[in-house]
Formats: sequence, structure tokens, C-alpha cells
Amino acid sequence: MIYGHEKARDYLAAMLQQGKPAHAIMLIGPAQIGKFLVAEEFAGALLCDHSHQGKACGQCKSCQMMQRHAHPDVLLLSPDAGKQTISVETYRQVEVQLSTSAFMGKHKVLIVRDMDMANNSVQNAALKTIEEPPRGVILILLCAQRDLILPTILSRVLLLNLNDLPVAQTQQFLAEKKLDGDWAMLLQLLCGGRPGKILQLLAQEDYQISLLAQISGHLELLGQTTQERMRALAMLKIDSLEGALNWLDFELQLLRECGRSNSHLFAIMQRLGHTTLSVDCSQPARLEQLQASMRRGIEIRGYLKAGMNFSLHLNQFLLSLPQL
Repeated sequence: MIYGHEKARDYLAAMLQQGKPAHAIMLIGPAQIGKFLVAEEFAGALLCDHSHQGKACGQCKSCQMMQRHAHPDVLLLSPDAGKQTISVETYRQVEVQLSTSAFMGKHKVLIVRDMDMANNSVQNAALKTIEEPPRGVILILLCAQRDLILPTILSRVLLLNLNDLPVAQTQQFLAEKKLDGDWAMLLQLLCGGRPGKILQLLAQEDYQISLLAQISGHLELLGQTTQERMRALAMLKIDSLEGALNWLDFELQLLRECGRSNSHLFAIMQRLGHTTLSVDCSQPARLEQLQASMRRGIEIRGYLKAGMNFSLHLNQFLLSLPQL
């Protein structure tokens, strides 16, 4: 089930209903909000044998294969295993598959995850596919940071922006996961309107204990000296770009909460029986320090996604944190 993104989904359905699907689409939005699910929904409707009003029937052979993630005419391209980006060699292999006829219908669909993490060589190869697409090929590119995409690509694709889910839909998602009360509030504070992030936290073993420990560990950084922060980061043993981005995103979300005058974070933590550093941002100077750290963190996030040394830049982010 997909939560939210009605405007983009209705637009895509209308294109299919009119029989005029764009040959290249880019879904832009934060990580873990459901971009891939929207792409899959569109691909399923495009390939469905009995689609109605731009929606898949859910019953035909094509739909059944989509539900099993085994449709031969849907190709998925993600960053190479253990790598930060898609290699040119991997993209070339997919190009060969796109050049052949569809197995079951008129179309083939290529979904490219994390297009903003692809280097210029891969993006230029994708640009050639966009400019000279094989017959019946539809490209769906997913990205979180538009400014990391080549302008020539942006000018040649249909751009659709997806945003965090509104509060009401996030609450509905949490309720369907049997979460309520303080735990639901805490997950909403930490994850915002990103269902994928909520599921990621829930997938942790003993997620409640783990989540409270993560929050405390992040907040304790604000009370530590520079040397203590460096040691704490080293002990985490972050050894991948994904791990670095997840850690940084978690810290940025906590900083946002600390900077809100009406945040319920510390009250929730206390009710859950977990005392932690309470951050008082009533002083304008202290609030400005937090906001400057957030700006620096967002800048560093861009560096990480561009493939720069994540250990070095996480250390630089820690240096930017105020000691409270």
C-alpha cells in the first residue's frame, strides 16, 4: 500500500489513461518516502493487460508478476553492491537489455534508484538513452537531491516532486502498524513523514531499547568535548556511505527537534523512563548555534552523496556542533 503522493500518482495515471506516457520521468523527494513504490505502481499500470483509468487491475498475469517483483519487462538499476554509485559497466549491461524487444507487451521499464548518486559518466550514458530511447522503453529515475543531476537530464525528463507525508497520513500509517501513544509520537518526531524510515527503525532487534539508546547517544554528543565526540564516532565503526547518511540524517532530525520551542521529545523520553540530556534553546545565541550546525550538516550531506570521504566529513560535522 502506498501512503500519500496523490498528486503525482494521479498525474501519472492520467498520462496512462490518455495513452501518452512520458518516456522519461524523474521522481524527486527525500529518502524513504515511497518514490520506488510510486515508480512500481506506474510501471505496473503501464504493463497491465486490463488497466482502468490509469490503474493496474491487480489480477492479470502481468500484475501477478509485478506483485512478485519478477516481471521480465521491468529492470531495476541500483548502486553496485558495496559501492557508493552505479558503475558505467553496470549501466552498459542494462542498455543491452533495453535494446531487445519486450517479453510480454509493448513496453520495457527501467527504474534507476539513487540517480543523484551516479557519477557524470553514468548520467551522460543515461542522457543518451533519454535522448534516443529504444522503442517502447520508459525510464523512471529516482533521486533525493535534484542539484546533483546534470541540467541536461533535468531539461529532458518529466519532473515530479514527492514530499514527506502530512501528519494525518503518517499517523494512519503508524496506527496500521499497531503503534500509538508515546512510541508513535516518538517515531513521528524522528522520522517525519517518511514511512520507509519508520519501517527501518522498527526492523531493528529490540527496536524500543535500540531507539532510545540511539537518541541518547546522539544527544550526548552535544554535551561532550571535541575529543570525546571523535572517540564516540570512532566507536560506531561507520564503514559505508549508507551508514554515514543514516547517522547524519538521524542527528539532523534530533537537532531540528532540539531547536523547536514546542518539541515533545524530552517529555516523551522521560515518560518512557529514559533520561537524557535536555537541551534548552530558549537563548537566541544557542538556537543560532544549532541552526548553524544544521546548515553545515546539510552541506556535508551533499558532499557525502557526491562520494567524498565520509569519515572526514562526519568529523567535520561533529566539530561544528555546539557544546551545550
